[in-house]
Amino acid sequence: MTQTTYQLPSGCVINNAEALKQSMLAQINEDESIFLDGSSVSQLDTAGIQLLYAFVQEATLRNKPVQWSNPSEKLIEVAELLGMREKLGL
Repeated sequence: MTQTTYQLPSGCVINNAEALKQSMLAQINEDESIFLDGSSVSQLDTAGIQLLYAFVQEATLRNKPVQWSNPSEKLIEVAELLGMREKLGL
């Protein structure tokens, strides 16, 4: 089983959502098990949360479990504020 850790950028915001989406989709296609490192996330908006949720859903549909490592306080705070912490598996 192949697995790598995908390092999320510091800014998971609408301005870089398309590039982040493409990068994350490549991760789904390459690996069987997905680890997301959220330690660098310092900026996060609703578009970023939506993108992360869509990624987790897509990975789940492909039977590729997503695990988090080191989610930043900002990531947890925003996910909780938007009611998405459990849905993201944080």
